[in-house]
Amino acid sequence: MIVVGASGYASTDDAFKTQGWSAYTWPIIYLGVITFEMVYGKQIVSSVKFQTISGPVQYTNLLGWLPMISFAEMGGEFARLEDMKN
Repeated sequence: MIVVGASGYASTDDAFKTQGWSAYTWPIIYLGVITFEMVYGKQIVSSVKFQTISGPVQYTNLLGWLPMISFAEMGGEFARLEDMKN
């Protein structure tokens, strides 16, 4: 059913009509990356023993802090925050 729906969408998409499969290059790459990330993340979380039922959520959130702060700094979010204070 999902394949039928996706095929129906692609057949009516103007970008797909003009560019073909190259219109979906980045979504296909993203699908592969997110699939790898989810499987690998599940392996990491499964290999760690937690004391509580919320342990995996806390562990995942902790792992996300460094990339989140790095991207915020690279995107100039902290400078914008300072500008908002003034």
